[in-house]
Formats: sequence, structure tokens, C-alpha cells
Amino acid sequence: MQQSGGGSGSFIGLVLRGLAMGIAELVPGVSGGTIAFMTGIYLQLVRTLASFGFESIAMVGRPKKFWLHHNLSFLLSLGLGMGIGVVTFAQIIRYSLAHFPPVIWAFFFGVISASIIHMARQRSTRALLFYALPGVMLGLGFVALPVTDFSGSLPMILIAGALAICAWILPGISGSFVLLLLGLYDDIILAVTDRDVQVLASLACGCGLGILLFARSLAWILDRYADQLLAFLIGFMSSALLKLWPWQDASAENVFFALVSPATYTSVAGLSAYTEYAALAGLLGVLALWLMTKYSND
Repeated sequence: MQQSGGGSGSFIGLVLRGLAMGIAELVPGVSGGTIAFMTGIYLQLVRTLASFGFESIAMVGRPKKFWLHHNLSFLLSLGLGMGIGVVTFAQIIRYSLAHFPPVIWAFFFGVISASIIHMARQRSTRALLFYALPGVMLGLGFVALPVTDFSGSLPMILIAGALAICAWILPGISGSFVLLLLGLYDDIILAVTDRDVQVLASLACGCGLGILLFARSLAWILDRYADQLLAFLIGFMSSALLKLWPWQDASAENVFFALVSPATYTSVAGLSAYTEYAALAGLLGVLALWLMTKYSND
């Protein structure tokens, strides 16, 4: 596997990676796991999360062993960056999506498009032929799922946290998109901006549960079938581009009929298509991805 499991990198480098992952997870359709993959820390992240289990409880009384076994220097540096990214940019992303969404979507469309190309170049042709197509098919089914409204339900926020953290770990699957499908995306964004401890605590408990149930299985699969799994996820990620297309008709029955041209978007949505700015944002997204891969070992 050509993706780096890498050293832990510098503290500043990890914080910046975490910052990018936190911002990415605020946008439905963009995966923090993709950012981790592209910046060379994905394997280390999965293995670090997989180190947590029931045996961790026995290590609590031995802080040094607990710290080293769970690679907490790496995890806390990354977590710090993610926290800064989410808290600092939640309101900005929410405002941007409300007032000039094509520009934000175009930026991440560029990031994910470049990510797919970069990741595909590192996979074998055989793996892409046999595993990427099933990923595309499953991904198309996933993005076509109808949105269900579970807003206001703390038990569902707990379950959503478990599902979202699984999505967050996987490149190409967005945790925030899972929240969007469950009708909880606005609830969580508001909880972050309003510092709603009850909602955030429920989400955090769900995330912890998801890590315990999922991270070890993923680490096991990656250790044995990395090329096949990542080829599958490349296909899955490709289908996410449908959700990231900058100009969409919100009144369409499903995502397959929602994709429109900038001119149609203006007439249907009654909003500016920001075509020139969106094109520039898409190019900046490609540039951002290139910079992340170029300096992934810093």
C-alpha cells in the first residue's frame, strides 16, 4: 500500500491536518477521512483508534503506558486541530452555504475530484476494475437515500454519532452527510455554535461507541485487503461528486435529477450562480489538495 502510515509528524503539522479535517466534516459530502488519507496519516489514525478497547480500562492506572499505547500525542494534536476547525468555521460554513452555496460546493468538488484521481493512481488496475465499480453502485444508492427528520431526538443523536464516526473514518464517506440524511445536520451545527452541551455530549458518546465497534474491524481489513478496500472506497467517493455539484435544484425528486447548469440554477433557485467564483473555488480546491499531498510528510 502506497499511502503512508507515516511518522506522527510535527505538532503543528498534525494540528493543521486536524484543522482541515474539521472544516471538511462541516460540509455534507466531504470526508475527514479523505483529508487524513491525502495528508499521509490515514493508517496511523485507524490503528490509533483501533487501539482503544475494553483492555484500555486496565491501563488507566498506568498513565504513561496508557498514553503510549493509545498514541495520545498524535490523537490529541489531531483532535485539537479538528476542534479549532469545527468551532471556528461552523458559523462561517453555515453562512456560506446559506448565502453563496455554489462557491463552497465548487471548492470541495475540486478537492474530492483531485483526491479521486490521486488515490486511483496509487491503486492497481486490477483492484480498480474489480472493486471500484461496486463502490460506485453502492455510493449511488447511498446518495439517493431520502432525508429523514429525527431532529430533536437525543437517542437518535447518539446513534447518529456512532454512524457518523464510522463515516468519518472512511475516505469518501462524510459523517456530516449521514447527519444530513437523518435530518440532524442543522441540530448539530446549532449545537456547536450555541455550545449545547447536552446535544454535543450525546453526539460524543455515540462517536465513542462507533469507534469501539468499528475501528478495529477497519484496521483488520486494511492490514489484509488495503488495495481492494481503498479501490472500493474510490468508487464510493466518486458517487459523492453528485452531492457536491455546485448547482442543484432543491425541488428535484432525487439527486439524479437535481444536477443543473448555472443558468438553470439561477432561474430555478432565484439565486446567483456565482459561476466565475465557483470556477475559481474549484481550481483552489484542486490546488489545496495538491498542497496537502505535497507537504503530507511535513
